[in-house]
Amino acid sequence: MYFLQLITKKFLFKVSALALSIVFLFCSILLVYANDNEPDVEKDSEIVQFESTEQNNKILNYFENNIIKSRQNYDRNNIELYYPDYYGGSYLDENSELVVLLKDGTENIRNNLKTVSSNEELQFEQADFSYAELTEIINFIMSYQENNYHSKSDGEYNIAKDIVDCTLDDKNNKVIVGIRNLSSEKIEIFKNLIIDLPAIEFVERTYTPMQIGQNDENNQSVDELKIDNSDIVENARNTITVRPGMGIFTSNNNGNMLYSLGIPMYRTITSGNQYGFVTAGHKLAVNDTFTDLSTTTSVGTVRLNRVGGKYDVSFVSLNSGVTCSDNIKDTPYSLYPSNEEIASPIYGKLVYSYGSQSYSNGRITTTNYSYYNEELEKSFTGMIGAKFRATYGDSGGLVASSGTDNYTKVQEGIICGGLYDSNDVLIGSYFCSAHNIVNLWYLVCY
Repeated sequence: MYFLQLITKKFLFKVSALALSIVFLFCSILLVYANDNEPDVEKDSEIVQFESTEQNNKILNYFENNIIKSRQNYDRNNIELYYPDYYGGSYLDENSELVVLLKDGTENIRNNLKTVSSNEELQFEQADFSYAELTEIINFIMSYQENNYHSKSDGEYNIAKDIVDCTLDDKNNKVIVGIRNLSSEKIEIFKNLIIDLPAIEFVERTYTPMQIGQNDENNQSVDELKIDNSDIVENARNTITVRPGMGIFTSNNNGNMLYSLGIPMYRTITSGNQYGFVTAGHKLAVNDTFTDLSTTTSVGTVRLNRVGGKYDVSFVSLNSGVTCSDNIKDTPYSLYPSNEEIASPIYGKLVYSYGSQSYSNGRITTTNYSYYNEELEKSFTGMIGAKFRATYGDSGGLVASSGTDNYTKVQEGIICGGLYDSNDVLIGSYFCSAHNIVNLWYLVCY
């Protein structure tokens, strides 16, 4: 009997030990798995970027709602001219954290902006010039160039024709003026005829800004893309869906033109909401019609068009039987279906371009890229420069940044043009801000 009890005890002990070992092993596996998949060990840089962008937007909204709107007269489409004198701009550092530049960095201002941004660790740097001052300098230079581009007779030197662009250097708080074949003589002429300020730095430019709608004059014609006007279906028999990044085609007085679909938006008119999308505006006019490149189905008509200044945009209303999805073409990503997440662009943010001919990504290099377009005889100011590489046919396509999850993108703007060097190699691009587009025509993302 004793022997039986002893055997039983030993058996139970071994079973208990075995069970304990199994439990310990299982817990160890769970611990290892948890450590390997710990979401709080290090935040994804694009999550940090999203949070920093929201902080920056809170500050800019504070300026508009608590400082600017108290003035009797202000231009809501040029709000940056009314930013407070102490504000020098902002940028994202190498860790995607927000840095605010202050011309007047009093403790009260710093503490107030920390509260406004909901970030007690907000970083500050000293600025010599306000953001409004730098914007005014760029506007002044571009106005001179536009007004004097054709003012000289043949053979007489004209500095206006050698200005390639003006760029706001957000991080270093200055204006960069790009001059073709830069020399000390040209700098002196510029200073004597236009403006001479310590905020300006001169650099030599070897590239040319170009709008990148694709037509028969570009490397690949629309005809080579097998578009035949006779095949266009004027009204869709069945509902078709178009998406951001898709190719859209039009024929007008400028020839056959290929663009890309940008951002789904609607506007409110007398009869209700008019649904459509925005794309680029250059070489387009109201009542031009667009065709889906892949199905040759007529999808919409240009209702609004603005080209010049901050804008290179058209609003296109959808035809009956056509819907516009917020899902980006050939990707698992969708856009935020509202204006709530749209933020003012910020230097250093990583953005993605989705055009009919290419996908790319790169960081924003300036929040004010400005240049004079000789063909259109118009100045473009306040475009957003970035390092992504869009190409011919991508004009009007979507520019977006990452949201708070893996499948949602935030509307940043629409592709407008590229920067091409002397060998016709693309070295950068620029786009029209979604923030500016929404404010221009009171459009709503959906």
